[in-house]
Amino acid sequence: MTTTSNCQLSVQPQPSSALRPETKERDQIAEKYKWNPNHIYPNWVAWEKDLETTPKLVQKICAFKGRITEGGDILAEVLELLDTLEMTFSKLGCYAHLYFDSDQRDNLVNEYLQKRAIAGAKIGSELTWIAPELLTIKQETIEQWLAENPRLEPHRFGLLETYRLQKHVLDEASEKLLSYTYQIIQLPANAYEMLATADAQWPEVTLSTGLKRITEPTYSEILNTNCNQEDRRKAFNAVMSVYKASINTYASLYNGVCQGDWCYAQSRQFESSLHQALEGDNIPIGLYSNLIEATQSGMESVRRYHRLRKRALKLESYDLYDSAIPLVAHFKRYPFDSVEQLVSEAVAPLGTDYVNRLKKAFGSGWIDVYENEGKRTGAYSMGVYGVHPYMLLNYTDTLEELFTVAHEMGHTLHSLYSHESQPYATARYTIFVAEVASTMNEALLLEYLVNQTEDPEERIVLLEWAIDQTLGTYFAQVRFAEFELKTHNIVESGKPITASTLDEITYQQLKATYGDCATLDPLYAHVWARIPHFFRTPFYVYQYATSFAASAKLLQDILPKPDESRMQRKARAETVDRFLNLLRSGGSDHPIDLLKCAGVDLTAPETIQSVLDLFDRRVTQLEEALIANGRL
Repeated sequence: MTTTSNCQLSVQPQPSSALRPETKERDQIAEKYKWNPNHIYPNWVAWEKDLETTPKLVQKICAFKGRITEGGDILAEVLELLDTLEMTFSKLGCYAHLYFDSDQRDNLVNEYLQKRAIAGAKIGSELTWIAPELLTIKQETIEQWLAENPRLEPHRFGLLETYRLQKHVLDEASEKLLSYTYQIIQLPANAYEMLATADAQWPEVTLSTGLKRITEPTYSEILNTNCNQEDRRKAFNAVMSVYKASINTYASLYNGVCQGDWCYAQSRQFESSLHQALEGDNIPIGLYSNLIEATQSGMESVRRYHRLRKRALKLESYDLYDSAIPLVAHFKRYPFDSVEQLVSEAVAPLGTDYVNRLKKAFGSGWIDVYENEGKRTGAYSMGVYGVHPYMLLNYTDTLEELFTVAHEMGHTLHSLYSHESQPYATARYTIFVAEVASTMNEALLLEYLVNQTEDPEERIVLLEWAIDQTLGTYFAQVRFAEFELKTHNIVESGKPITASTLDEITYQQLKATYGDCATLDPLYAHVWARIPHFFRTPFYVYQYATSFAASAKLLQDILPKPDESRMQRKARAETVDRFLNLLRSGGSDHPIDLLKCAGVDLTAPETIQSVLDLFDRRVTQLEEALIANGRL
């Protein structure tokens, strides 16, 4: 069996000091590569002091119980106190998570998180009276108060949303009872976090290059840079063995997630868990099912791409752990110290203000760059209202991680614009629009790199990257969305969820996607256990796909055209303004409506079809490029 593709590892030389450090204890990593939580609080003493203020805020709010019907001023006072309480709890949570995510083995920080969670559950149970009491006021009266009292204006959208969702609000006693379940409902996600990170025992394996400890970040690096197929197979087996060893525990935890979702959906009189997930943002239920169905027509293009990869790599057998290795021998390292300039130049079409804010975000103390023992895996951007966003990375100098930085910077810039433009009540943008800015940054970076390179091999690598991004950000997320719909439907029909059930759903999905173009190792049946979103944020992932489609639609109008006319420049500038206004809008309206204002209609079939057509064209372009370079 062929175990090595036709590539030879060719890394462009970089100064050794510029490359990432080996995994090490946190105190051995330079401070400039670590975030600074003290921008939120100077120390834990200040954190404790702020936590102690929260019961007093609750007392002030509860003093108005039975009185918010008296007039707009009383209601405004309650809502302003609630904003202060929520901002405080957000800061408390962000500060603790920055420390905990830096090293999840730290039990002391875990205690602080539990302190906040316990306080939050108690406070939540004490404030359950607000929504039921508010809804005793007629909507016409609220609209009159809004017209007369400017203090209520920041809460206009939220107040009117309360009435739209009125049928899902319970009476005070029921709301209080339901609030007691909050910490219980969170247990599966918290346990997953511990099982997949802090308690994970990552194995060492012998590769062709020597002994290597395989963690999630190093696994990703091997798949992206190691030309030896047997090494990739060993790394895959090593990572999946960690999940297989606890697969029944993972299944039990995921069953807990689904049961919790169904519990809340039934309690609030939703038809299903999906209805509950979509109703909050007023997303049409048909959008979800149509997304899954419409994407099926693009599966043959996916299979065509993987058959092309197998031919180009000259492999006798091909599996999904072969799907990340570049098709040409061109491995370029991107040291983190060079990333700011690359990304800043790439997003230049979005204007000077956007670029300047992005450069500011690279400033000291905002980003945690490198992997260390006990650190949370993956990447995220976390906005802190009144402070600034923070970014978690596990940077490995690869092209994939370069795009991850661009992606998370999109979230960071979205938070900056939203927090500066909106009052706290409407500053939090919804998940549905959250991925538009992030995928826009990635798309602009791709266009920039493709246009800048004069190396035909690098051009192939970048074109391949564009295809892989569509696979990961669109096709895979639609598959995950289908998985969540199927699993929740099983629970809601009263049937059991077991590891075998989840494995079967996953493996059948993969067979339907890849057909005979990949071997599909049986261990891939367990891959659902590696998807943190399933456990942390159910029904989140479909929004990657819709956001990808939205940013693709905007991108075609934002990119400069060759020899563009004055009218074209004006139209492009107007599109940029609409895009930035989307970022500034935060959560001030329903996301579907915010996107329509930006020029994107996600209910229109052509928006989804444009992604499928673009993907098919790129596969054709890649095939032509490989033939032209003698690779096929």
